[in-house]
Amino acid sequence: MPPALPSIFLQLSRILLLACAYFLAGRLALLLAIPPGFATAIFPPLGISLAAVLLWGNPLLLGVFIGSTVLNTSIAVGNGAGLNPATVLVAAEIALGSSLAAWIGAKLIRKYIGFPNQLMDEWSIFLFFVLGGPTASCVSATVGVTALCLNGVIPVSHVIYSWATWWTGDTIGVLIAAPFMFIIFAQPRQLWGGRFKTVGLPLLISCALIVIIFINASENEEQKVQRNVHANAKEISDNLFAGFEKHINALVPLKGLYLSSDSVTAEDFRRFTSELLTDSSGINALCWNQNVLNVDKEKFQKSMIAEGYQSFFVAERDANNHLVPTKERDRYVVVTYVEPYSKNGGVQGFDLSSENTRNRALMFANDTGQPAMTAPLRSMQMKEDQTIYVIFMPVYKTLDAPKTSAMREQLLRGYVSVVVRINAQLESIHNKFPKENFSIRLDDITDEENIVNVFGDNEPANVNLSKMHNLQFKQKIAGRDLLLNVTPTETYIDKQVSATSWYVLVGGLLFCSFLGGFLLLISGRTQYIAALVEQRTLELESILDGTVEAIIIINQNGDIERANPAAFRLFKMHEQELIGLNSSSIIPLLRDLLTATAEDYIHVSNRSIWKARETIGICGDSSKMPIEIGVSRVDLPDRRIYTCLIHDITARKKVDKLKDEFVSTVSHELRTPLTSISGALGLLVGGAVPQLPPKAMDLLIIAKHNAERLGRLVNDILDIEKLEFGKLQLYISDCEANDLMRQAIEQNAGYAIKYGVHLALQNDNIANKKIIILVDADRFLQVMSNLISNAVKFSQMSGTVSIYATITDKFITFYVEDNGSGIPEEFRGKIFQKFAQADSSDTRKRDGTGLGLSISRVIVERMGGSIDYTTEINKGTVFFFSLPIEELD
Repeated sequence: MPPALPSIFLQLSRILLLACAYFLAGRLALLLAIPPGFATAIFPPLGISLAAVLLWGNPLLLGVFIGSTVLNTSIAVGNGAGLNPATVLVAAEIALGSSLAAWIGAKLIRKYIGFPNQLMDEWSIFLFFVLGGPTASCVSATVGVTALCLNGVIPVSHVIYSWATWWTGDTIGVLIAAPFMFIIFAQPRQLWGGRFKTVGLPLLISCALIVIIFINASENEEQKVQRNVHANAKEISDNLFAGFEKHINALVPLKGLYLSSDSVTAEDFRRFTSELLTDSSGINALCWNQNVLNVDKEKFQKSMIAEGYQSFFVAERDANNHLVPTKERDRYVVVTYVEPYSKNGGVQGFDLSSENTRNRALMFANDTGQPAMTAPLRSMQMKEDQTIYVIFMPVYKTLDAPKTSAMREQLLRGYVSVVVRINAQLESIHNKFPKENFSIRLDDITDEENIVNVFGDNEPANVNLSKMHNLQFKQKIAGRDLLLNVTPTETYIDKQVSATSWYVLVGGLLFCSFLGGFLLLISGRTQYIAALVEQRTLELESILDGTVEAIIIINQNGDIERANPAAFRLFKMHEQELIGLNSSSIIPLLRDLLTATAEDYIHVSNRSIWKARETIGICGDSSKMPIEIGVSRVDLPDRRIYTCLIHDITARKKVDKLKDEFVSTVSHELRTPLTSISGALGLLVGGAVPQLPPKAMDLLIIAKHNAERLGRLVNDILDIEKLEFGKLQLYISDCEANDLMRQAIEQNAGYAIKYGVHLALQNDNIANKKIIILVDADRFLQVMSNLISNAVKFSQMSGTVSIYATITDKFITFYVEDNGSGIPEEFRGKIFQKFAQADSSDTRKRDGTGLGLSISRVIVERMGGSIDYTTEINKGTVFFFSLPIEELD
């Protein structure tokens, strides 16, 4: 009987487990990936998928698709693509390629080498590796790379490299992962399980060693890249922050100008700053910002007009960012001189204290007596929207800064300031460190709750890769905390990384693959021979110990070396009594065994079988019994042994005698004259003698009817004899239950009409199901006819006999229900016995032999079923029998 198909739940469980295994194996494989492309030299999921489809069928392709989709979606999200329909669609396209590769690989393997296959010869192993590895991997690599290219994930220039690395990873994954799957799950377990030590363990150890070597080489590569990245990032940081210090230092000589002179004209300021502006990258403007008290405001404005600035006035910006006269304040910090004037003259007269950001820097500088830098600002003069810093340095009327805040307030003369354009400063750094190599980001983190981005390049394409090498530098500049992030791009890392470690891994894993194939070949043959020997040994031991026949094994001297439990029982001896005993003492006939000629044997291979014969056996209590013995002579390399099969035929002798007497009596004393009587009566009833009186004809019909009844009785008796002694052959085949029930109704319809009874088939609950049972169709119908005829005979005129069936677990039960008088409970114990009748007079009146139920019971039990009934007096009886279901659809 073929094995039962996996349930839907089991199949779904396998699909989900395969999806999980695909995802986990894929994530683990990425740990061996080498940046920048993250190509991995081994991708086990395809090998796991191929093995799963071969082991459990094409439905597992759904697990491949789900696992691949989830894996590639997670990779895309991890690389910064975000979880969206487009990402999932690309992942699904790649998953389609993986599923297609597993299906094609499995189909080719089944076609050209067959599966299940124990992979024990060179050709099978070679074809399996070629078809499942390089061939199937072409499909997954082609579909996957095409999907990535068409969706813009990789450029066309990377197609060949991506395809080659993809194909390599999938191929090696199949060559290594598929054998591991077979070792864990494939049948027969005795063969594949035994390969764990001979194949799995060496393969696992060699792969581990290769991975360790690879990790070591990768770490060396990574450290080299880190050193190069750190050195360049440190230089970028030093250049940037040194630029800020340079700008602050530019204010020192300008401050000295005002300390050395009480009166500095616009021309003095222009000449002095011209040299400072020449060699100062990133400086947008240098300014003198005079501290003006409110009482001196008008005087100050007139002095500036006198210097030639005709439209000069102290101003602030209104809501529309226009310069308007400033409101009344105690003091003003006014942009007095600014260079280069041509680009920045529009801010002359602007009261810096009127704007909060600048005013906070002014106050900080005056409070500390040190340079102070504003928070990031948007330039008021440049057309493009750029970020600037303004650094203020206080100038006092004394050479040194006053000690107290009050003195500094009183002696404050003004501020020299520098306007720094961050973009220009960082662009100059990019001249040495191009954007295609490094991404630079500068943040002002003075206010941790309001971090301001000062400058930022576009984020690198491979965010995760870049973050691996991202370096940060913090610096305090003129009271502001700045954070610099330097991130190498994928292009830069690509230039730094060599493929040495990747080649080491690929070469090592290929070696492991070939090693696995070689070990499969060697271990397969060894394990097959060992398993075969063990299997044969177990089979022989099972046969010897479990058989009901007595078996003894004797050596060439006739001594008993081994015997089974049945032999101990047969000869009424204990094991220690029988073993070592000379066989001729219990079976005298075996004295002839050692001297038997070749004509006494039937020769088969290296065995010679002694023709079976009947003889006498002697038990331990000296009693004798008739036995039948067969002997097989086996020539081993070093000796000869004899296997003796012994059967006690005492019961058979008695049965044969009784059976012969019974059959002879029935055949000669009953059947022969009965045939003549039935034939003669048939001729008379058929009109062979014309013009018989009606009364005589009635008597002849009665006689013919009873002769036929007697014939049926004889046939039933012969059926019982054949069934009970195993002489009746059953022709078992697949039969459909609904068809058999309909045939039973059709065959018994005429009989029911004779008694005025209606037969009703009530199988609506199973009519649409295909129910296959293993039975002898004719004997099944015989059982149904016996039950239906009994129900019809004991039903009332115009009554109904119902025939139906139900399904419980793996059995189908057939029911025949009548509405007759029922069966007395005291008759239950013998109703299935031969010639059993609840009421002999009623049985005879209703034409019964009392053998039908007995025959039905034996037939049902021979077909692997059981029969029983329920009854209720004056309401009816239900007979039913159950048979195992072979197939249910």
